[in-house]
Formats: sequence, structure tokens, C-alpha cells
Amino acid sequence: MKHPTLDEKYYSISYRAVELFVVEESIDGKESLHSPIREDENGNLVSPLPDEKDGLYSTTPVLSYLTSQKTEPDDQNVGSYSTLITNTLQETSLKLTKTWNDLHDQWGMRPTADDDDASWQAKFLLQYAVADSAEKTWTWMTTNGEQAASDLENVVSYTLKSSGSASATVTLEHLPLCDKDGNELEYRAVERVPGGYEVVGGVEVSTPSPGENVELQPGEDQPESAQGDYQTVESKMENAAEGETSGVV
Repeated sequence: MKHPTLDEKYYSISYRAVELFVVEESIDGKESLHSPIREDENGNLVSPLPDEKDGLYSTTPVLSYLTSQKTEPDDQNVGSYSTLITNTLQETSLKLTKTWNDLHDQWGMRPTADDDDASWQAKFLLQYAVADSAEKTWTWMTTNGEQAASDLENVVSYTLKSSGSASATVTLEHLPLCDKDGNELEYRAVERVPGGYEVVGGVEVSTPSPGENVELQPGEDQPESAQGDYQTVESKMENAAEGETSGVV
């Protein structure tokens, strides 16, 4: 057996896991890979220097997530290591205010709430667009990134309920701040306006037909409906984390 001498050096080896790709599945089932690892000026993936602590992952969100990790010795198993990789959603919010101008519902035309804790309700659907795009295209925000159904049943929605008051406010939180390319997103609410009402300053919004692309331009004509039309007021983005829209009917 060889015994170490004073001039020989021995090193311990540590290990860590690194998240190389985040997988996105499109509507047609195709998968694409997006890497959270930093890139150099030539587009090559880079690894941080030994003394860098936070230089492994890009500071640009991937699919609206920022990746970080921590690797440390496992206290339960000598010589073992534990890696915790965290994907943190970069969030924003949309402040929504509903205001009625109908002499306190004198004619009883407001939609009746479906529970006993409120007297009226209003349903809003969510749309998003790239905030700084030259030609803004609004897209219905759907569950799991699916195509918007013709009846909009799979579109993300919120039903605002209140009693008596002429107005009510809610903040829709935990909305992705960026798309998969790191572009900041802007949001707006679309209301199915009750028959007999109209939104002051509202923009009429088309609904998709079966097989149509979900990206729709605001302002297109929509046939009259006894239940009312889909209308919206442009969001007023106050800062990167909050926007505001109001419908006055």
C-alpha cells in the first residue's frame, strides 16, 4: 500500500445538477427547448468562474421564469451533496375597476349574482400583448396555452361580485411578466357587456370561430347579441407591476 507523502495533495470532489433546458409544448404538441444558462457574446452557453455565485443562469426570464440553484453538503449522508433548483415566476398584476352609471340599478338590469353574498356580478376575460410592440396584437389568455374556444370557455376569467355599490375593484395577481423571449407583457380585461348597457370609451372585441387563430385585433365588428357584446377599455400600465382598466356602463 502506498502511503501519502508530505508533498502530495488530495482533493475532495463535489457534484451539482444544472438545469440546461425548460421544455415548452405548443398547441399542436410540438416541443421546443429554452435554455436558462447564460450565453456569451457569440451565443455560446457559459459556465461561471469558480468564485462566481450567481453567474450560472441568465437574468432574462425563460418562459417568464428566473432560475437559481443552491448546492450544499447533505447533512444526512456524509460525502453526499444536495442541489435545490428553483424556477421563480416573474409576476405582474392588473387592477380592474367596474363602475355602474345606472341610477343605482333603478331598472334592475344589472346581472344578478349567483350567490347570496352579492347583488350583482360582472365577468371579465383576460387578454395580453407584448407591451412595446409596434403593432399591438391582443391574444386571449387560455389555460395551458390552448387555442381559444369559440365559446371562450377556456379563456382565463374573473367574475367580480359586489352588493349595492356603484363600483368595485379587484387586482388580478400572479400574471406572467414576460413571454418566453423575455418580452414584457401588457394585460387588459374584456367584459361581456350586459344588454342595455355600453362601455364609455370601450373597444369592441371579436370572438374566435372554430379553427381561427387566437390572436385577434381589437376594434373589429361583432354581430349584435341579446346578451351584449365583448368590450374593453385599454389598460393603463402604471408601472411594470400593475395596470388598470375600468368599464363604465
